[in-house]
Amino acid sequence: MNTYYLMVILFLPNLTLVIGQTETDINIPEFNDDYCETISTLESGKTNIDYKKFRESFLESKQFKIALSKSSEIKELEKEMYV
Repeated sequence: MNTYYLMVILFLPNLTLVIGQTETDINIPEFNDDYCETISTLESGKTNIDYKKFRESFLESKQFKIALSKSSEIKELEKEMYV
């Protein structure tokens, strides 16, 4: 009986680590461009798309411009991390 309580005490705090993330939705900002429209199509389960056009639409999207503007910040942080 004591081993049962000991097991509960040891494993109960770890239960939160095992459960992990509770929210499974991926939220992608809506910019009303071809890239976001294609993502919506993919999320609905339709995978019959032009993947080359999908890759190229990312390069023209606002999300790519945002990521590109932050790339210099990331490079600076990487330099500081490995100094």
